Amino acid sequence: MAEQAKDIVIFSDSFEDSLKNWTVECWEKDKVDVTHRAGRMHVVTRDTDNGVMIWLKKELPEDFIFEFDVTPHSESGFFLIFFNTQHKDGKDILEEAVLNDKSAPTLFKKYTKSDINGYHISFRRNEVADCNLRKNSGMALLKKHILPDLLKKDEMHHVSLTRKAGRIKLTVGDNVFMDCEDDGEKNGAIWRKGRIGFRQVYDSVGSYDNVRLTELKD
Repeated sequence: MAEQAKDIVIFSDSFEDSLKNWTVECWEKDKVDVTHRAGRMHVVTRDTDNGVMIWLKKELPEDFIFEFDVTPHSESGFFLIFFNTQHKDGKDILEEAVLNDKSAPTLFKKYTKSDINGYHISFRRNEVADCNLRKNSGMALLKKHILPDLLKKDEMHHVSLTRKAGRIKLTVGDNVFMDCEDDGEKNGAIWRKGRIGFRQVYDSVGSYDNVRLTELKD
């Protein structure tokens, strides 16, 4: 009998000394601060249109678990994960020409209403206690899940995003925020591989730590 392949941790970052593993994309530098502080990545945004995207430089495997700890330090703020993000023509979104493209009306619309495909999922939405999973380009809503309450301010929360074939699952602590199967009926194909990153927007403050990316083999 053949030995079963084992899941492999292919990336981890505890932000001990720098943000070298991340690419920060922002269009209004006076309204965004992304800094290394006290062994964490500390993110502040102060606008309602562009906010910030913080892309992992390690590309995604086809099936994965992406985990991290997040601490919201503000009552307000919109916190999301963009994943399996890829240009329609196969170009890497971190290529200079794509990364520096500002032809879209806003940074958000660059990744939701343009030539870039992928998914995004919210895990803290200002004062609204829900979790939305959307598919791009076009922002097709795959599923909405109403939550009992918001993530508490100044408390660390462990977030785990699992992508296996078409199934997408997000847990925060012991709570399932999202469990959805993308069957390819909305916005075409099931997106695979590509990039993953954090997004913050509106008046928000948060810190991130203990990032880990595991490739699922089974």
